[in-house]
Amino acid sequence: MITAITYEQSISIAKQFANNVRNLLKDKLLAVFAIRSLGSDYYRPGQSDIDTIIIASLKREELKNYRNDIRKLADSYQEKYNIPKGFGAILLAEEQLYPPYIVEEGSLKVARIVVNYFIDEKDNKQVLGINPILVNPKLINKGYGKRIIKYLIDIKGRIFDMLPDKMYAGIDITNIRCKHLFEKLVGQTDDNDFLYYELEF
Repeated sequence: MITAITYEQSISIAKQFANNVRNLLKDKLLAVFAIRSLGSDYYRPGQSDIDTIIIASLKREELKNYRNDIRKLADSYQEKYNIPKGFGAILLAEEQLYPPYIVEEGSLKVARIVVNYFIDEKDNKQVLGINPILVNPKLINKGYGKRIIKYLIDIKGRIFDMLPDKMYAGIDITNIRCKHLFEKLVGQTDDNDFLYYELEF
């Protein structure tokens, strides 16, 4: 019988992984973050996976020199600890980090969108990740969230001069309003902790 990995054990495993990543990247490593359920306090023993984002002081074209080693390391953790649904490790160059994208209507700041761009290792496509969309509290429930998502779809995610192949958003399952909004506009991928919405451009 396989024993479920507790939250504390998962944090410890992620820290061990971060130390191994430091050995690979040396002084190029800037940070390793736990994301999704483990990074958001929605971790469920026996159900949740472990996902990380690695930030490195590399040029985007240099990432390919390290991706295979990072993937092998993540796979070795999956094999060693039998983590449900796998051990995720997204490697990003520092230059891929972007400030929040500010949505304005005239002089009114409508919302801020936290964005990231990365290569999906499954299909080698460029992805625009959005999470979260922070609507001005004075404008909540006035249709701005839907308009913003439609705008991102209409422009095919082309903000900050990037040309993504698809858009990807992770929504906390307790955020019912946002869940309904994305269900109307984008296809859903199921998960126990988050709802993932993916749209190919």
